[in-house]
Amino acid sequence: APGSPGGGGGVSLGSNEEIDRKERVGRRDYTWDWVAVQLDKGYEVTACRVRDPEEDSIIEEFAILIGADGRRHYGKAHFKGQRTWTSARTAQKFTVEWRLLSQDLSLDLHVVAAFDHQEFQTLISKPSYWEGRVNVKGTIDSRSTTGIGFLEVKGQGDLSSLSTFFKNISGVVREEIKAILPLNPTKKHIQDLIANRTDFSHLAAGLSKQSVVSTLIAPLRSIIDRGGKGWRSYALALSIDVVGGDSRKYRHLLALPEIIHCGSLIIDDIQDASDIRRGAPTCHVELGVPAAINVGTAAYFHAINILEVMTPGLSVETRLEIYRLYFVAMRAGHCGQGLDIQGLTHLMPAAVESGNSEAIEDSVLKTHRLKSGVPAGTLAGMGVVLGGGSKEQRLRVCRYFETLGLAFQIVDDVLSIRGFQGKQKGKLGEDIAMGKVTYPIARAMRRENLTFKQRTRLWELLKLKKNDSKVIQEASFLLEESGVLDQCLKEAERLTENAWKNVDLVLVESCYKIMMRAFASYVLRRHY
Repeated sequence: APGSPGGGGGVSLGSNEEIDRKERVGRRDYTWDWVAVQLDKGYEVTACRVRDPEEDSIIEEFAILIGADGRRHYGKAHFKGQRTWTSARTAQKFTVEWRLLSQDLSLDLHVVAAFDHQEFQTLISKPSYWEGRVNVKGTIDSRSTTGIGFLEVKGQGDLSSLSTFFKNISGVVREEIKAILPLNPTKKHIQDLIANRTDFSHLAAGLSKQSVVSTLIAPLRSIIDRGGKGWRSYALALSIDVVGGDSRKYRHLLALPEIIHCGSLIIDDIQDASDIRRGAPTCHVELGVPAAINVGTAAYFHAINILEVMTPGLSVETRLEIYRLYFVAMRAGHCGQGLDIQGLTHLMPAAVESGNSEAIEDSVLKTHRLKSGVPAGTLAGMGVVLGGGSKEQRLRVCRYFETLGLAFQIVDDVLSIRGFQGKQKGKLGEDIAMGKVTYPIARAMRRENLTFKQRTRLWELLKLKKNDSKVIQEASFLLEESGVLDQCLKEAERLTENAWKNVDLVLVESCYKIMMRAFASYVLRRHY
């Protein structure tokens, strides 16, 4: 066959094709993937494909085969992706398993990464590229061959938006959760789920796998698999790296924040009598309240399995500090949830009458901080501990992400009124329909924002607790026209900026510090 090792020929690119390629390359940026392989019987292969990332198209693909006699043979080739791996550090997706085909060279090779974690972060090729060892097997001229090689690939997809970035991170988180809470668990999975110690192995004996899946795993996975933002998980990983640690050793811990969070969502939906969560029926609607309570509370204890069995090698001091932070998150979160359930309607009459909102604003922010801020902060603090950071770094990183959690909730309050991107119309203004005193409502009580008459009217609308579009529209109009919603966003920005100034002093310059700073941008400017 022309171009094969035995044929002595090759396929050369025509002059017009070469000119066209150079013109395309000269017009815009391009990127490439390449592999170099050493095979048995003295063969070597180098292959490359040049891509146009703007048009998401291939400019050219080719391979060079060097025979045992040293002769070179050139041919067109085709890179066929088989499996991708997503970095939890940069959210970049890399194809780490390929099938390399060349009819011209009678070549069919299966190229597989020796291990996935071979990403390099650099300013030269932002934000990173993948380069590392691969194992190769396949055929040349229908004869079996094996070998080793080196592969370089650029990330796929556009990460210019934060929504895409966190969508990729969310995918990584769900993959880690699937490994911990599989829908088809082994006996060890079930043992770890119940009591991850050998002296309690008898507890799992004889248990029905299907019963365990249907009562503990599947309901929780149903909420998780609908997709979340995954930002709490990323905060934990980023906090490891920003103090000089290596989050790649703790990739499995990405599952922990999302499992805890989804457990709290199940309980929260029961307490709020919500029917929809992440675009589908809530857990208690599908299973009933008793079963949902059990699933939600059980989720809090999965952390012990993740931290104890799946994270060996930690010192006693490190493990105790992580446990301490975890239980601070649990205690503060439940306190905040209790305050949220109690509500702040008892403070509204005085605020309406006086136009002094200081007490009610402070109460809303305290609730948000306890319920949303402290869990985010303590999870980040765990990251600093695992990364070997100092006590001062832990305290300040904790406070930074605690404040981001608070700001996140303020923005959430605003978006509940203005609308989330892609949010169901029936859910818009649900806080108003529930008669809930959120931060915009509390801030509206300032006399400089609304007149006494307007404050009274807003309070009357809130007390109706009516899911009526006219009621929601009128209340939303008062908040929007008074400038209260913009004031809330500015307050979230002020809080975040002050928190950053505090943590900036104890972190050395790095790409991780830049990413931590950008985190605030996501919280403040998100629209979903």
